[in-house]
Amino acid sequence: MHGKAEAINQIHKQLSFLKLRYPPAASRRHVERNPIDQDALLALKDHIVDDPQNLLTNNWTTATSVCDWAGVTCGFRHRRVRALNLSHMGLSGTIPPHLGNLSFLVFTSFYNNRFSGSLPDELAKLRALSLANNSFTGAIPPSLFRLSELDGLDLSYNDLKGNIPREIGKLPKLRDTEIDATGNMFSGSLLSANVTMSSLRTIDFGFNNLTGSLPSRTIPPEIGNLVNLEIITLSNNTIGGPIPVRLFNISTLRTIQMTRNYLSGHLPSSIGLQLPYLERLIVGGNNLSGPIPVSLSNASELISLELSSNFFYGPIPDAFGDDLRNLRFLNLGGNNFTINSLSSELSFLTSLTNSKNLRTIILSFNPLKGTLPISVGNLSSSLESFVADNCQIKGSIPEGIGNLSNLALLSLQENDLKRTIPTTIGKLKKLQSIRFFRK
Repeated sequence: MHGKAEAINQIHKQLSFLKLRYPPAASRRHVERNPIDQDALLALKDHIVDDPQNLLTNNWTTATSVCDWAGVTCGFRHRRVRALNLSHMGLSGTIPPHLGNLSFLVFTSFYNNRFSGSLPDELAKLRALSLANNSFTGAIPPSLFRLSELDGLDLSYNDLKGNIPREIGKLPKLRDTEIDATGNMFSGSLLSANVTMSSLRTIDFGFNNLTGSLPSRTIPPEIGNLVNLEIITLSNNTIGGPIPVRLFNISTLRTIQMTRNYLSGHLPSSIGLQLPYLERLIVGGNNLSGPIPVSLSNASELISLELSSNFFYGPIPDAFGDDLRNLRFLNLGGNNFTINSLSSELSFLTSLTNSKNLRTIILSFNPLKGTLPISVGNLSSSLESFVADNCQIKGSIPEGIGNLSNLALLSLQENDLKRTIPTTIGKLKKLQSIRFFRK
């Protein structure tokens, strides 16, 4: 979602630039008719079957210049349509091939409507294209890969299918921005099309049926060629095998999100030293194993760490949270983590008191076999959820728990705690759910 927000912001920045550079025709004394662009847009209007706000119905008429129409921005010199932004209008319909006649068009967004049908080949004349959050079907038109000027492609959350063609890696301008194909039905090879795009910053192929490089279904080591990559999202596919070591050599990475696949192997021991800008490591729901890398405590920019439902094992380092000052979300549940054999406490929780923005801690279903330290009461006042069910925790609940003024969920059930609830629990005015003992 982080990549999605950035993509949308980039779209609106481009549109704002176009409006500044190419002011609306209404601000000029003389309005010139443009039959080519007018006919193309009226063809689009004819393919709209539902316009709930009547934006096109009432506004797109031959009585006014196309440059005055809603969602249209024209160039100052030639009075030709340069940008078409129909985002968030609730429109239903299909895209006609006539749209390809808008030969001066450089920016197009149909984001968050209900357009359906297949994508016409004529879209090959565009530069920045957002078709996200619609109901488009079929394969990506082959002509789309002849777009030498295309510098942004957002196809997310449609019903598109088929393979991601290798030709997408030959788009020279696209290499400097991103590909977002989240939430479709794409299948087949994962990254064979993109490993040559060395300047690519974002790859988002989550929620598809991608299988990695056939026949092994793994992420190819050539992923390391994407030396400027910042965000890679491959969640909810069927990718197997280890995460290539070369991926962790890309120092620009900010987000690694690969939940719910069949990934295996270990995280590199130096991960926290190699990725200085890492903000999100989200790899829950795989077959990953090995100890938690001690170097993760050096990943000072880390915001979200999600290692749940894997086969990680070994002690959680006592100094785990010493430098994780930006951490907001921690989920280590469903593994085989333990505590340091020299301590009887969950000492790593003491190190997390440095994380002043921490909101969620999930430790459930790990054989921690220790007591809650008194320092639990010094955890972030922003903490909203503390969940440590089935962790074989023993002893008492510290009185300091009452200091966690924003706590809404406290769950410690199925442990070996003493059946004494501290009176300080009454100080937790925002508490909505509390679960302590065995069912």
